[in-house]
Amino acid sequence: MTEQSEAIARLLKAGAPVATVAYATGLTIEEVKALNPERVVNTRTKPLNAQDVAEIKACLSRYSQQSIAEVYGIHRAVVSNISRGVNWKHVERSEELPEKEGLRVKHLNWQDWLDVEILKDRGYSNREITGILSLEQGVLRNG
Repeated sequence: MTEQSEAIARLLKAGAPVATVAYATGLTIEEVKALNPERVVNTRTKPLNAQDVAEIKACLSRYSQQSIAEVYGIHRAVVSNISRGVNWKHVERSEELPEKEGLRVKHLNWQDWLDVEILKDRGYSNREITGILSLEQGVLRNG
């Protein structure tokens, strides 16, 4: 395996689209696919169903688009399109927030603020509190 084909295989394993790799290397899509011995496909996005979209719509009011995308295995732009009503307009928002590991809060409610104050009183730093409460970076500011 040549150095170029090894580099291409690494890019594909990292999730780079075949077309992007082909354009960047000057190869055709078929040539890039031929250099992909493990037939790695871009697994960054997955098909969504109506239930997933209803949950995503419910999550948008509380969680960051990036964390929603990571949890559902999709690109952030897909979450943005759902949020703006570009895609999946016909699906209604779920009434309940799903309990999914990895979602990070972007806005604090009153209970979150109480938790933050308790942790601050116990001597935790903003960075530690962000990790403990699964908050999005930057939600807590110094002050």
